[in-house]
Amino acid sequence: MYKIICFDGGGIKGALTAKMLEMLNNVIPGMLKNVSMYAGTSTGGIISLGLALGITPDNIVQLYAENGQEIFDPYYKFEIQRIDNGIGAPKYNNVKLKKLLEDNFKDNPPLKDLPCNILINTFSLNLDGFSWYPVQLTNFPGSPYLDVTTVDAALRTSAAPVYFPSYQGFIDGGVFANNPSIGALCNALDPEKANADMNSVRLLSFGTGFNPSCIKHDVKWGAAEWLNPMGNPPIPLLSILMDGVMEVDDYNCRQILGEDKYCRANIRLDKSFSMDNWKDVDYLIECAESFPLKNPQEWDRIVSWISRNF
Repeated sequence: MYKIICFDGGGIKGALTAKMLEMLNNVIPGMLKNVSMYAGTSTGGIISLGLALGITPDNIVQLYAENGQEIFDPYYKFEIQRIDNGIGAPKYNNVKLKKLLEDNFKDNPPLKDLPCNILINTFSLNLDGFSWYPVQLTNFPGSPYLDVTTVDAALRTSAAPVYFPSYQGFIDGGVFANNPSIGALCNALDPEKANADMNSVRLLSFGTGFNPSCIKHDVKWGAAEWLNPMGNPPIPLLSILMDGVMEVDDYNCRQILGEDKYCRANIRLDKSFSMDNWKDVDYLIECAESFPLKNPQEWDRIVSWISRNF
């Protein structure tokens, strides 16, 4: 059986994903044994790389809880307060994130040395000047990214425009695939990559919570409004691009694999969360902790599917 676990992007909301995984792993202790591929985008890429390196889910939760403020600091809800940087600069630098990854990704091995297949979405700006293009950092034989280190892969996939500077000529893979599931499935079935049989594939997909965001009336917005950091959600255009593709990829995987081979684990949130507000971490973790009580049928469905397939 070819087992895939995928993790969506979502910034600090990865804390919810990690807590959900920790809870499921406590109920089904063997679910992370013999995983064939981890796939992730942005914060989900960091989780995927951490798991491939042997970091436990509870330790990943701890990383979010203890370091969110360091990564997203100072957090300004209102961009006008950020006069010192000006609107022409990213909200944060990646210095503290890089240090955190170097401290926790033991020995910082290249992707080729990971014990399982990996797929990390990022987007190349192409510093050579020809054309930008989407990139899947994988460690399948023949991949041009075998020597990319785990820290560099994590920083490439999480370099979200507006929030962080580009890294080594790459930006956040969420600009084309915030949900990595369909890409992971295609790589699994590709004869030149995993070459897995369709019937052997089992795909577990984790979201970072479904944000109840909407625009309740027709708008005549320009760039300033669509990219407004004070909007609800902040930077509406970026949120729409990332949220929309996640739902489409969920539908595509469900139709291709069916309910017996595919499971989506995602929590419907009661309010909208910014991807960079570290102050939400405790509440996001609480959302995951309360999920089995508030949604027992959905929790039982997920647990039952994992028990049968992982």
